[in-house]
Amino acid sequence: MNGGTQNTKTLELDNDVLEEITSILAQHGRPDLIAELRQSRDDDYKPVKKKIKEYYEYYEGDGEDEKYDHSDVSVDSNGFWSLK
Repeated sequence: MNGGTQNTKTLELDNDVLEEITSILAQHGRPDLIAELRQSRDDDYKPVKKKIKEYYEYYEGDGEDEKYDHSDVSVDSNGFWSLK
């Protein structure tokens, strides 16, 4: 790949991604790139688990924790509350 120089970079790919790329390269008849890809892969790589951020954090509380003044709300004939 580097014209005879040693490639020191490694690719951090999980198995699913590696197999998908390998499959595409095989379909296009590129065993040379498949060999290069497998040689460049970091076999010790473990994918990072991304922490999904909660939309509402636990410390936000709920509506019952909110303070309001009765003059800030109105109640319609059906009993629904709304802000003024």
